[in-house]
Amino acid sequence: MRALICAVVVAAIAVGGIELLFRRVGGLPSVVPGLTRVEYQWKVQRSLRMRSVAYVVGDSRAGWGFAERVFNQEYERLRPAGLTEALNVGVPAASIGSSVKYVLDAQGGRRPQILIVNYSPVGLYLFLNDPGPPIPGLKLQDLFDDRLDSVLAQRLWTRGRPDTLREQASATRERGKVLPGVNWVRRTEYPDGFINGTLGSNVGAPVDAPMFQLQYFAQFVKDVRHDASGAHQRRREFIDVIDRARRSSWSVVLVRFPIGARMRGVEAELPAELQPSALASALGVPFIDYNTDQRTLNLPTVDESHLSPDGARALAPLLAQDLQRFLF
Repeated sequence: MRALICAVVVAAIAVGGIELLFRRVGGLPSVVPGLTRVEYQWKVQRSLRMRSVAYVVGDSRAGWGFAERVFNQEYERLRPAGLTEALNVGVPAASIGSSVKYVLDAQGGRRPQILIVNYSPVGLYLFLNDPGPPIPGLKLQDLFDDRLDSVLAQRLWTRGRPDTLREQASATRERGKVLPGVNWVRRTEYPDGFINGTLGSNVGAPVDAPMFQLQYFAQFVKDVRHDASGAHQRRREFIDVIDRARRSSWSVVLVRFPIGARMRGVEAELPAELQPSALASALGVPFIDYNTDQRTLNLPTVDESHLSPDGARALAPLLAQDLQRFLF
């Protein structure tokens, strides 16, 4: 017993020392600000037992901005005999086309379902991340383990990241000071069916989240205006996967969740063919733009790019009402 206690104490001292070093050299936690790969695959796998599903697909704008439970409550009120259940399968920093393809592959030859695709120019034209190959034998224990990892990642900053520790320590030693950095340091899961994230800085200064997002998107738009070949390739790939869904008799609606006025100005600088209305026209699908709708034009965002929790809850019943025009 004494040997076990000593081993635990030594391990705790070692872990604590490594954690302290990482913080001293400017390390930060690294969490997924939304659905993880395991959570996403688990949700899609669970949906295969449902008769009628509306998949709300997108990057973090959908993941943070779609209040699944609020939508379903309103949808049930409007169609008490209906069996459709909407699922938020928005994945942060994900290729929206790859996410749609994963859903289609998972459903296989089953009954055609509904796709509600949120327009985000980065998710459509830039991000290369994808859900990855299906995890063999995915089970509930895997989901629990993954959620434990998410919790530990917020508290044990070095967990599974030895390379990051070495790189951060080396950079600090070379410069003689901590190199300022920003990262996703916390994620919050809401009972209404969405998960968001919080940015943190390693120099103690608060992060200006709107400016962080605006600068990122402004650079993206600048790069596209300089060379749109990559964006056009991704656009063609996205159109191909939506055409596949429609050939299989899936219902598809393109939506654009509200963003801040400054972000609307940034995205307005994209080439005309990459704008959401042009994409909807090329796809031949209905399009609902909540950035031109007076009911939703000024819904609150947390950072110009993502709806706040209250904004997500306010949008959900309106989306449930508006979809009646296109789905039935």
